[in-house]
Amino acid sequence: MKKTAIVLLLVIGIPSIASALTLTESGSSLIYPVAKIWSANYSRLHPAVVVTVESTGSGVGISGAVSGHIALGASDIPLRPEVRVSAGMLSIAVAQSAQVIVYNVPDIGTKHLNLSGDLLAGIYRGEIAYWNDPRIARANPTLGLPHILIVPMVRKDASGDTALFTGYLSAQVPLWKNSIGSGLQVTWPKAFASAIGNVGILAACAHTQGAIGYLGISYVGAANEASLGYAALLNHDKNYVLPSVKSLASAVDGLPKARASEDASLINRPGSNAYPITNFEYMIVKAKQSSAQSARALREFLSYVIDRKGGNDGSVLFNAIFMPLSDSVRSQSQEQISRIQ
Repeated sequence: MKKTAIVLLLVIGIPSIASALTLTESGSSLIYPVAKIWSANYSRLHPAVVVTVESTGSGVGISGAVSGHIALGASDIPLRPEVRVSAGMLSIAVAQSAQVIVYNVPDIGTKHLNLSGDLLAGIYRGEIAYWNDPRIARANPTLGLPHILIVPMVRKDASGDTALFTGYLSAQVPLWKNSIGSGLQVTWPKAFASAIGNVGILAACAHTQGAIGYLGISYVGAANEASLGYAALLNHDKNYVLPSVKSLASAVDGLPKARASEDASLINRPGSNAYPITNFEYMIVKAKQSSAQSARALREFLSYVIDRKGGNDGSVLFNAIFMPLSDSVRSQSQEQISRIQ
């Protein structure tokens, strides 16, 4: 898959070559399906605005925004606070999303396996090699698991999805946290098959018997079409939970309000029905822009994205199983947007 970038061409005022302003955005492939909807809808509302959308991965989005090479960096994780402060950046939450664990297991198909951090860490540490391993079988007593090799898939690019997946493993498995940890890229215990982007992981799993991989929830429909299953994951309260609008909403219950839209983690949140690999999707933006015109364009587009009657309308987000921001987080995001000057 070729490396590409999201380009937003915003024309301010009367359309002309002189008034055209180009804003570049690069980043998360998880948010890409929703970003396409945002761009199309925004262009219909603003005929003088041309929005073209492609994906690159959270790592590219973050580094490009911090370096100043792009105006908007889309990311599945926020900037580290020290980087955000020192580089004069804003981590603006624009929606709530999640990640699914997909697999290609004959005789199981699209049935939902129960999986936990311990089981996934065992698979990705090379300690659980076959799908009918007794440890997987104990968590799935009603399913007949075949004796075939498990083929773990990982992201080759610097990825927010990798950070979310390894963050879940770190939250539930101390050994993983202390030996491998979490991040956009990690040193895996073994050499695994790898792919670029969510589209790459989806294709690799669909074409590999026994495969397992992590995938942004916005691709779950495509996973079903490819006859891949996705798991119910063990959460903080020791319940196996499937991703849904309800279980994503449960993950933000009781979230501390202070700076929630800048750097709050939704991984493994308490709650009987909380889905454990949940996240905010972020736009990473420099607070100080090169011109008043570009600052205005950014403020207007991002304000549309988080508006309940705009990009955060449920009819826009629910098809991708994204959640709108809560009122408290939206107000924090709007306050950050106002800081773009």
